[in-house]
Amino acid sequence: EDIMVEHYPPSYAWYDMSITTPKGIKHKYAYNHNSQIKFIPVPISETYCLTETEYPSGAIVYYDYETYSFERRKDSYSMIGTIPTSNSGPPDFKAQVYDPIPSYYIIEGQEALLSTISTPNYIISFVKSPREDSECYKLDYIEVIDKHTDNIIKKFAFTYDYFRNPNEATEDYNTLRLKLLNVKEVSSDNSKAIGRYDFEYNDTPLPAKNSYSYDHWGY
Repeated sequence: EDIMVEHYPPSYAWYDMSITTPKGIKHKYAYNHNSQIKFIPVPISETYCLTETEYPSGAIVYYDYETYSFERRKDSYSMIGTIPTSNSGPPDFKAQVYDPIPSYYIIEGQEALLSTISTPNYIISFVKSPREDSECYKLDYIEVIDKHTDNIIKKFAFTYDYFRNPNEATEDYNTLRLKLLNVKEVSSDNSKAIGRYDFEYNDTPLPAKNSYSYDHWGY
């Protein structure tokens, strides 16, 4: 199906745009942020956030975000070796490869996390809290609020733990991995569970994120 893409307000910049569907629903997007390798001012990613949805009836849905700055270390390593060649055949890829040389770089930028969705009658609120395995946040609750009474009419709770490795000496960003245990609909005061879905996992211990271990496929 054909869609219409426009800038708003009309300009040469791509920072704000709208997409209109054949049914006349217009979605507006705003440029939010980019990320880059520290000290190298060239974006490696750019993010656009949905800010409004306007329907032919005139109803508008608004999307609001929380933003925060971050710096993340990315560990890497280089492999150096010798690959003998011959004049009569391809390189010998079974040649000697030396021990990896560890290195790292820093990625900096901004994250945008959806905080509310607002319709003419309701507000959907996304409640978050910090994670132990990342600088980002985990989603704790989704609340549906009646705008006319301010009452919570639906609430969904998320329960977490972390994948841990008993062989690691410390528990930190590099050794912990977030694990969703269950999702349940609860009463507005959290005193009663209305429905619940539980998740089970393979708990085989995994190496630290900055480990130079190889997986089954050699990565």
